[in-house]
Amino acid sequence: MKTIVLVAAGLIALLGCDVLPGGRATSGGAAPPGGGVSNTAMTRPQHEMFFPIAAGAHSATDCNSCHGGFSSFKQFTCISCHDHAQTATDTSHAGVSGYKYDSKSCLGCHPSGMATALSRADHSSQFFPIDPGKSHGNAQCSDCHTNASDKKQFTCLTCHEHAQDVLAPKHVGVTDYKWDSQACLSCHPQSSVPELPRMAHTLFPIDVGTKHANTQCGDCHTNPSDKSQFTCIGCHDHAEPVTTPKHTKVAGYTYDSPSCYRCHSNGAAVFDHATLPAPPNCLGCHQAALAVAITTPASMHVANMFPTTCESCHKSFTAWGPGTPMAHAAIGGTASKCETCHTGNLSKAVTSPASMHVANMFPTACATCHTSFTAWGPKTPMQHAAVGGTKSKCETCHLSTFMTATTPFNHITQKVSASVCNTCHTDFTTWNKFVHNNNCYNGTTLRGHQGATCAQCHTVPTDYKQSSCTACHQNRGTNCND
Repeated sequence: MKTIVLVAAGLIALLGCDVLPGGRATSGGAAPPGGGVSNTAMTRPQHEMFFPIAAGAHSATDCNSCHGGFSSFKQFTCISCHDHAQTATDTSHAGVSGYKYDSKSCLGCHPSGMATALSRADHSSQFFPIDPGKSHGNAQCSDCHTNASDKKQFTCLTCHEHAQDVLAPKHVGVTDYKWDSQACLSCHPQSSVPELPRMAHTLFPIDVGTKHANTQCGDCHTNPSDKSQFTCIGCHDHAEPVTTPKHTKVAGYTYDSPSCYRCHSNGAAVFDHATLPAPPNCLGCHQAALAVAITTPASMHVANMFPTTCESCHKSFTAWGPGTPMAHAAIGGTASKCETCHTGNLSKAVTSPASMHVANMFPTACATCHTSFTAWGPKTPMQHAAVGGTKSKCETCHLSTFMTATTPFNHITQKVSASVCNTCHTDFTTWNKFVHNNNCYNGTTLRGHQGATCAQCHTVPTDYKQSSCTACHQNRGTNCND
């Protein structure tokens, strides 16, 4: 039995621990009490030949932390510590070839007890290119991984050329752009600036079928490191001696690329008015157009003293020009103020005595009578139905007609009220043929009251439908037949 104890003691001595009577190991260096068999203990510095525990992350570790669960000190575990939980360890080793969650694998990659830095080649193949010759070939670990204890964290924003005020203009038009490191990596996993497909070049049309479909990136973006810079004037047909004469009437024209793009953002030679601010300054380019607007008397802008703010009347760039009817609906339809442009037409309305607007003192608010743009003009009958039909106030426009009406009926001598035209005249087309047709007087068979005035029977001047006989015939009722 003693022989067995001595052999076991010799074996454990090789692993650096004391043996107490009964074969129990201890990490102390003192001789056991009672004269038991003892060997010289392995000190922490001596343990360095197997694994460093004299200093560093494992300096406080005792024997049982790694060997306590086994019958031999040749056996050990690295995965009993809380920070070595498999979920955390698997994540931190993503991309590491040959990785396995077992202690021998841990020791094989980390014999010094420290996290081994990836080679540049491995980092380039598994995560991000930093090998020599690449744009990040001189980058150090701490340049991107500012938290040394967690290499999963990184930043792309510490370099001077990645300042936000520099990057934001370069990414104008890039969908979902954010000044954020994860966003940087998702779009630039190889640290290069990818070329936009032609269909995605939304800032200017260069896709198939457009005028610039054959244009190459370098034709416009002469600085390959900054795509926010561009030129429009490198092509031969954009030479200044050719371009400047074509823009003599364009307000604010300058021979430079931003000006080109501001007016021709769709790449077309036709001016894109939609790019103008609201409201646009039409006269900046079209001042001369006012004097040549003479297609019809109504279109003479200068003679008719039309407003010089074109946008007051013209709400569409495509719906006006020589021979183009005015789109009145665009400026409010019947709710617009016609007199703003058509004041001069009032004095020209002389086709008939009834149409003399000035002489008849017609209202100057055109929309009072004219509610349709197509149903009025020279020799156009007035659309009375449009202004209320028989419910309208005729005297508003026809007061002078009322005052001079003597044949066949003199309204003044008959003391007819000027505000009740529609009481007797219920039809605009036959009102000159009005017939007093009732049981008292009809002008033919009943003429006994021919000399009476209207007011004698119609005592309510605002309603000629009411009548009374008692004003003259006190023994009669309200009706001649009473």
